[in-house]
Amino acid sequence: MEEGPKFVYNPVPDESYLVVHPDYIEPAQEIFKDLKINIVTGRKFLGGFIGSADDVADWFEQKVERWVNSVIKISNAASTNPHTAYTAFTKSLQCEWIFLQRVMIDAGSFYSPIKLAIIDHFLSSLFGSAIA
Repeated sequence: MEEGPKFVYNPVPDESYLVVHPDYIEPAQEIFKDLKINIVTGRKFLGGFIGSADDVADWFEQKVERWVNSVIKISNAASTNPHTAYTAFTKSLQCEWIFLQRVMIDAGSFYSPIKLAIIDHFLSSLFGSAIA
């Protein structure tokens, strides 16, 4: 707070987050009580997530659910506009989950619902028949 303005950095404690292990929440609250920093056990960071395994799993499940819904929406367009749907799939959705696979450890275990949505909805709509 004292040194930041010299370097044209003006911290805003209310918008800052300190990610700590659950055992250290109380000591962190005591140390930073005057600054009013948000102290959490998990938080989104640079496109990924930092936190406990349970927090990461909850965050990932929400992302995957959103992606599955997006695959289904793109699938609805695939029967009438296959090229457009395929382009949206490869240039948008696919890039999002590939990025997360690169920045998060053990990300692959969360992707099964997406795989099923691709097979059951997207590919069958794209090709006009069920995929075995």
